[in-house]
Amino acid sequence: MSKDVGRKTPCPFPTTHRRVNQALSIFKDINLHYQDPEKFTSDLNNLIQTLRNITFMLQSEKDTIKDFSGWYAPIQEVMRKDDKMRWLVDSRNHIVKRGDLEKESYISVRIVDHFNKEIFTQKFDPFFSTNNVIQSFRKTVDLKYPKMLESDILIEAERKWIVHTYPKIELVDVLIYCFSVLVDVVESAHRVLGCSILSCEENNFFNADDDFKLILRNNLKKERVSRIRYVDGNPVTSSLLRLTKEDMFGGKIEEGNKEELSKRYGDFSELVKFSEPTNEGLPFCYMDFHLEMSKRFMATDGGLAPICFLYFSKDKKNNPPRIIAFNPSDSTSRYDMAEKIAEAVEVTHCKALIFIGEVWVGDYPEDEKDYVPARLQVDRKEAISILAATPNKTIDYYIPFHRGENGEIVFEELTILEKGEWPFLFKVQKVWEDQIKE
Repeated sequence: MSKDVGRKTPCPFPTTHRRVNQALSIFKDINLHYQDPEKFTSDLNNLIQTLRNITFMLQSEKDTIKDFSGWYAPIQEVMRKDDKMRWLVDSRNHIVKRGDLEKESYISVRIVDHFNKEIFTQKFDPFFSTNNVIQSFRKTVDLKYPKMLESDILIEAERKWIVHTYPKIELVDVLIYCFSVLVDVVESAHRVLGCSILSCEENNFFNADDDFKLILRNNLKKERVSRIRYVDGNPVTSSLLRLTKEDMFGGKIEEGNKEELSKRYGDFSELVKFSEPTNEGLPFCYMDFHLEMSKRFMATDGGLAPICFLYFSKDKKNNPPRIIAFNPSDSTSRYDMAEKIAEAVEVTHCKALIFIGEVWVGDYPEDEKDYVPARLQVDRKEAISILAATPNKTIDYYIPFHRGENGEIVFEELTILEKGEWPFLFKVQKVWEDQIKE
C-alpha cells in the first residue's frame, strides 16, 4: 500500500470503503469468538460474504473511474488465478446456497522453555475449552526436569480452525490474505484518482507505518494461543507500555519537567556529546548515548526496567525510534517480551533495534555438571545488558556492577560480546529470516 499521507480527502468510493471497514469490524468479532464454535461460525459466514461484497461494491461505483472495465479486467484475471481468492468466491456461494462450511478444529498443546525450545507436543480434542485442556495437561504430565528450572517451563495451547475445502493453512489466516488482496485493489482504485486509502476520510484503521495484515494476524494469535507456567498454572504475561515516538527518554524528559528531572538525574545537556550518531550503521551509531543513559538511570533509581528501541533512521528529530517499555513479573516474562518485540519488528519492518535491561551474569557449568541459571548461582553478578541487533549482526554490551555499603551503584568495566547466541532475540531473528525469504 502507498505510504503517501496528507490532509484527509473525500473518499471517491465511500460505499466500497465502508465495506472494508465493516470487514475490519468483523475481524474483531472473529477474534473475540474464536474459542466459541457457534459464534465463530456466524462471524465467519458474515466475514466471507462481506469480503466478497467489496468487489461488488467497487463495481457499483465504477463510474468514478474512466474506462473502469479496461482498468479492472487485468485485476480480475489475477484474482481468478489466485487459489485463495477462488476459494473465497466458492465459499461465499456455498454459504449462500448450501449452508455452513464443513470445519474442524484441534488444540495443539506443547511444553516449551521460555526461549521457545520445545520439550513435548500433542494434539487434543477440540470440544474442550483451551483453558481446561492446558490446566488438565499441567496436572497430568510429570516433567522429569531439574527442580531449579521448573519456573522457566511453559505450557502453550493453540486452537486452530481448518476447512476441508482449503486445508493448507489456518482458516482465518486465509481470510486475512484475501482481505489484503482486496485492500490492495481498493487502494489501486484510489490511486487512479490521485489519492490513497491512508489519506481518505473513510480511513479509521490503516497506518502508513504498520503492516495491517500482520496486525490482524497478531491480534488473532492473542486469542487462539494461551500460555501458563508449568510450576503454578499462572498465565504468562508482562505488562507492556507502548510509548510515543517523541518519548526518547522513556517519557522522562519534556520541557515542562526538565528542571525537576535535572535535579534527579543530573544535567541532560551533558548528554549532547553522546546523542549525535557516530559513523557506524544503525543501531550501533547510538550506543554511546544508550550506555550513558542506562548508567545514569541505574545509578539514580537503583534499577532499570526493560525497554526496547526500534530504529528506522539516524535522523531522530524527524524519524525518532519507536519505544516499547515492559514491567516483567518473573523470569518467564522474557518469553512474552521477546514475542512482543518480534511482533513490533514484523509489523513495522524494522531492521535495527536496541534492547536494554538488567541481567544476571554467571559461570557456565563444568563438564558433566547440571546447568544452573545465572540468577540462581551463588557468585552471580548484576549487569546492565544492551543488545544491539540487525538481521546480520548482534552485539551485546554489558556493564557489570555491584552495590556499595550504602546501596550506591559501582560500575565495572564494559564488556563487548560480538560472538555467541542470544536466545532472547531468536524470535526477532526468525522474523528477519522470513522477511528475507519473502
